[in-house]
Amino acid sequence: MKIEIKKSNILPFLAVGTLFYSLFPIYIWGTAMAANSRTIAVCLGTAYILTNINIIKCKKYVWHLMYIAVIVLSSYFNYPHTSVNNILNIIIPGLFVLNIFLIPDVLVSIKKEKELIKWLTFYSLIWLAFLTVSVYTQVGIDAGEYNPYFIGNKFNASYFYIILTCLFDLKRMRNPNKKTRLLWGLCWLFSLITVLIMKCSTAVIMLLVISILHFCVSKKNFILKHIKFIIFALIIFTTAIILKFDDIISSQTVSTFLHDVGEVGTIESRAKIYTYLPNIISQKMWLGYGYNSNIVAKVIAGNAQNALLHIIVQFGVIGAVAFIMMTISSIKSAIKKNGYDIRPVIYYIIAFIFAGVIEITFGFYFYFLLSLLIIENRKEVAENG
Repeated sequence: MKIEIKKSNILPFLAVGTLFYSLFPIYIWGTAMAANSRTIAVCLGTAYILTNINIIKCKKYVWHLMYIAVIVLSSYFNYPHTSVNNILNIIIPGLFVLNIFLIPDVLVSIKKEKELIKWLTFYSLIWLAFLTVSVYTQVGIDAGEYNPYFIGNKFNASYFYIILTCLFDLKRMRNPNKKTRLLWGLCWLFSLITVLIMKCSTAVIMLLVISILHFCVSKKNFILKHIKFIIFALIIFTTAIILKFDDIISSQTVSTFLHDVGEVGTIESRAKIYTYLPNIISQKMWLGYGYNSNIVAKVIAGNAQNALLHIIVQFGVIGAVAFIMMTISSIKSAIKKNGYDIRPVIYYIIAFIFAGVIEITFGFYFYFLLSLLIIENRKEVAENG
């Protein structure tokens, strides 16, 4: 991929770099260094937004700003705020969410949609080389709770491959030819093989859902025509299903399948966690326990192990409502710009929602996918050739 940076593109190029690094910080020097470097990247990205604040239409980000406010308030009421470091820990997650949506918005506003995809892909390909080496030189480990790879644990790494697949999918969608289709297909297959090597069943589910949607959802499909309702219904369904989780996993068909794939222990541990969540949530129902709270780990183990329930644990019912409205608002804006054809990004969003039944997938990567919906759906956006 040939990259030529004009003088007028230097700051936008660097801004996209700060966003990319915030999403995928380097962990090889330790967790503390990754966190500190991410903080610096978020601050630099925020500075770029402030210098372009006059071209951002804040009206369409009302729910996003409300969600960010809940993130900050929840952490403020739950964590100490007596030092500069404490205050940074409270505000940085909110600023990060702001960057995820507004940096792409600025690029689109200054007519650099093509460059946005191109630069994100450029940074991703550099990271791909380092990450893939770190994955394939450590085959056989299950890195769910520690950070052996270039960008952290198996979830960070797996979501990177899914985001990379989405970027190639965007290029394929906007410049459909044999080359872009082949590149996307190879990227999808390589990502599937790699997440299997990392033993990340969540990412395997996502990639399979994405491929099914590619074959089943056409431009004029019923799903796309009713996408706002379907996304809302999926979020609620993937949360409500927990109420019947014990019955589902004890059924003969599901039980046999879990034994065959060796996931009995994993699913049973999630079922146990779900029994503790009502009591945990009821104690701080409205604003939750704050960003990245470890309250579930203190009570039993791990985290909420469900996407929306994790949002409720962190930011309460108010945060969950703001999150859902932010998601629907992002889709509504994309529909207004592109019509109802908001492929292919919507496939990846749906995949994250499906995987959210048993995993905490509503985080920064999900927000990033929502932000990609802002890119106009036309062939000229993508790099030709």
